[in-house]
Amino acid sequence: MAGVRVFEDVPLEELVRYIDWMPFFNAWEFAGKFPDILTDPVVGEAASNLYADARRMLKDMIAGRWTRAAAVIGFFPANSVDEDIEVYADESRGEVLHRLHHLRQQKPKPAGQPHFALADFVAPRESGVQDWIGAFAVTAGIGSTTRCTSSRPVTTITEASC
Repeated sequence: MAGVRVFEDVPLEELVRYIDWMPFFNAWEFAGKFPDILTDPVVGEAASNLYADARRMLKDMIAGRWTRAAAVIGFFPANSVDEDIEVYADESRGEVLHRLHHLRQQKPKPAGQPHFALADFVAPRESGVQDWIGAFAVTAGIGSTTRCTSSRPVTTITEASC
């Protein structure tokens, strides 16, 4: 379905199972992959304690409705032109609404391995294939500023006010 769809006040309890915990552990400078990090001989105990604290706080956030989540998704007619993607105003593809510019991958690669750009995965305009592109934005922070007001020092995640 073309166009934009808004999801307001998405229940946090439905989102919990989709949490990618790796950025959380990376922010705390734990090396390793989740969930293996929880049983790591060097950092496993500390990682497990941090994870337990985070899960308790998440449970409190949900129970207390500290914050709300919302999302917006959209699907739009699109085709690639060189390394760019043209997003069209409608399915007639007569008017370019936006032109998205993309870089190729910059990391050095062995000979024969391509440096991809997102445009490589969208059908070229000259192919005649009518392709699409999707976009989304998600937040779980609506209303959180009213909860994040404490300035007292904390020693664990569960003591934090936000």
